[in-house]
Amino acid sequence: MSHELNVFARINALCQRVFVGIFVVWLALAQAEAASQVTGARLWTGDGKQQFIFDVSAHMKIHSFSLLKPSRLVLDLSDAEFRRPLPALDLSATNVKKVRIGSPKKSVARIVFDLDAPLKWKVTPLAAKGPYGKRIMVELFGDKTKLQSTKMIRPRPSTKPLKYSGGKHQSILMAASGRDVIVAIDAGHGGKDPGALGHKGAKEKDLVLAIARETYAAMKKVKGLKPVLVRDGDYFIRLKNRRDIARNKHQADVFISIHADAFDNKRARGASVFTLSKNGATSATARYLANKENNSDFIGGYKIENGSDSLSETILTVAMDGVLAESDRVGQNVLNEIGSVSHLHKRHVERAGFLVLKNPDMLSILIETGFISNPAEEKKLSNKSHQRKIAKAIINGTSRYFRDHPIPGTYFAKMREKQRLENNHAKHVVGRGDTLIGIANRYRVSMASLKRVNEIQNNRLSIGKILLIPKV
Repeated sequence: MSHELNVFARINALCQRVFVGIFVVWLALAQAEAASQVTGARLWTGDGKQQFIFDVSAHMKIHSFSLLKPSRLVLDLSDAEFRRPLPALDLSATNVKKVRIGSPKKSVARIVFDLDAPLKWKVTPLAAKGPYGKRIMVELFGDKTKLQSTKMIRPRPSTKPLKYSGGKHQSILMAASGRDVIVAIDAGHGGKDPGALGHKGAKEKDLVLAIARETYAAMKKVKGLKPVLVRDGDYFIRLKNRRDIARNKHQADVFISIHADAFDNKRARGASVFTLSKNGATSATARYLANKENNSDFIGGYKIENGSDSLSETILTVAMDGVLAESDRVGQNVLNEIGSVSHLHKRHVERAGFLVLKNPDMLSILIETGFISNPAEEKKLSNKSHQRKIAKAIINGTSRYFRDHPIPGTYFAKMREKQRLENNHAKHVVGRGDTLIGIANRYRVSMASLKRVNEIQNNRLSIGKILLIPKV
């Protein structure tokens, strides 16, 4: 009997140990499951900020602090862990040299930013919204940021003309070369805003950036045009800030926004050019596309701005009417050129209420290079050769407009004035032994007027040079 009790006691003790072991394992698993997971990471740059977003399964207590020599920013996340390594991030446009993760002690997940200089920072937990779950946003700010800030660098020159229809110049004497026309090339969407998605997975933000870069590279070789890129990377910029970058940072004369949108009908195809409408869209498609583009700010977590009262009043002025009319002209020039390399959705410039085009002192057009929702056009827009053709069409249309309607003081205005002088003045080919005073006496004009018309700075002449003879 005692032997049986002893066996029973041993079995009971063994069961207790097994139960305790199972409970300990279950408790450990439960604690592990309870810890918040850091599941992903993304980087967005723009608006003068560097935003690192970390996806988490639940919010936790966050302790952040900085260290010097070398400069680092450290985030300790309580009751959190990394189940897998975070994806590699392209840090080339940031002040961060490296992002490291680790666990200094149990139930603490640590994220370390190795910085190239001390920076200010802000950590913000973000609630689940739209396609995103719970997140932690880390924003870095600093004077040495490598990003192009969108704040105003200097006031826009008050002498810059607001009219673009040409006209008579006050003086025949012009600058030696004439300034370049500044063209702001704006690749739509970017960063957290992918834009429209194609049937094969192409993203609008990537295709239009490729076209914008092709346009920029080719336009740099065109005499009289100076291109600048509003967005030159995969980062998000608010609609208003796109205009501010072009106008305040670069003092642009013309703003060209490039897109490749989608439509609910996959058979929709063709490129289009739009300008701003004050009174509603010119077609249902124009209205649909404008509404989609204007919603870009919602993706960035911002409320769409409708412009200040002063801007709204400006848009209603006669001056704005003139800018809109000239925008239509440059848009039609571009559209005609695009029609030679791509099917057109409509052969005339359309108007719609695109917020990004509300520029009271810049010519502004928006180009839909095609419908990415159409499989055939998605394939064409993804092709490098077609991207170059679109870029060339944009350049040809823009330069043709400014040749026909030059802004005073620019290279195009100088060339037009030279052509006018050549068509209306007698010419003299400098020969051996010719002097300025001798030529002036021969044609009975003053030496000063002869030098002025021909932009001669000294008294030296080269054989074969063609001189324009001013009228008496």
